[in-house]
Amino acid sequence: MAVVYNHLGVVGLKLWKFTCVAATIVLMATGMAETDASLAIQLNTLALAVLAMIPQNQFRPQIVTFMLLPASLALLSRDSYRGRAPLWLMIPILALWGNLHGGFIIGIATLLVYTSVVGLQDLAAGRAARRALRLGLITLAGNAGNFDLTVRNRCMVGGAQRIERLYAVQPIIADWQPLLPTIAFGLRTHPARWFSSCSGYS
Repeated sequence: MAVVYNHLGVVGLKLWKFTCVAATIVLMATGMAETDASLAIQLNTLALAVLAMIPQNQFRPQIVTFMLLPASLALLSRDSYRGRAPLWLMIPILALWGNLHGGFIIGIATLLVYTSVVGLQDLAAGRAARRALRLGLITLAGNAGNFDLTVRNRCMVGGAQRIERLYAVQPIIADWQPLLPTIAFGLRTHPARWFSSCSGYS
């Protein structure tokens, strides 16, 4: 994002955001197209997903997770409904994802759930567990590139915690507070401001 801004300014950031959001919608539609759901169900589901995304599409790295999760689901959907897909693409997807946003853990969890379901289905049908084994190896390979990142993240989290203790910033930053007590505090102290800030996201 910094590179885009340094070279193209605000217009570049807007183009970057537009590209990520457009790719997310196309990938969601691609994943749903692999299913046997009717066109009406697909379009309504896509519309609901797009509406839910609107307040979250900000100039933040989380937008990468919004894009790479449907990319992963599209691959898994093709594998599930068509019987085969280039699942090896999950390895570079997870490696890229892990270096762009911490939400890559969702991709790993999705792969683990899918691998478990495939394994149980093959076991129930009396088939060999080759598909589940292949998926497990892909999950391990995709996560291997994030091992050093995990170590670095632990160092960064430790540093943030030390800063938090040193400067006593925890009471100031609302993002670090529990959700329900923060809402209750906002309603008690500044109800008009709290409702106006919430309406800005609707």
